[in-house]
Amino acid sequence: MLKAYEMDDEGTIYAAEDAPEAVAEFESDLGCMVDQPDYPRELTDAELDKQFDELDEYGFKSGETTCIREWLDKKTVAGFLCGSGN
Repeated sequence: MLKAYEMDDEGTIYAAEDAPEAVAEFESDLGCMVDQPDYPRELTDAELDKQFDELDEYGFKSGETTCIREWLDKKTVAGFLCGSGN
C-alpha cells in the first residue's frame, strides 16, 4: 500500500511504500539528495484529507474539491504525487 511522503520544505509529495523508497524516487527524479533532517515525513490523515480546489487542465478552478488521499488512492506505482500549492 502506498503512503504519501513530504520530501522537502517546498511541499513536494511522493507516493511510496516506505520512506526509503520515497527517497530513492525523489533522488532519481531530481538528481539531488534529501538532505533536510525532517524529511521525508509521512503525511497525517488530516493532511491527506484536507480539501482544496481542484484545477482543470488549464489551471483554472473546476468548481470541485479534492484531496491528496484521492490522488494517492489512484496511484499504482511509487513516484511523484503532487507539488507545492496542492
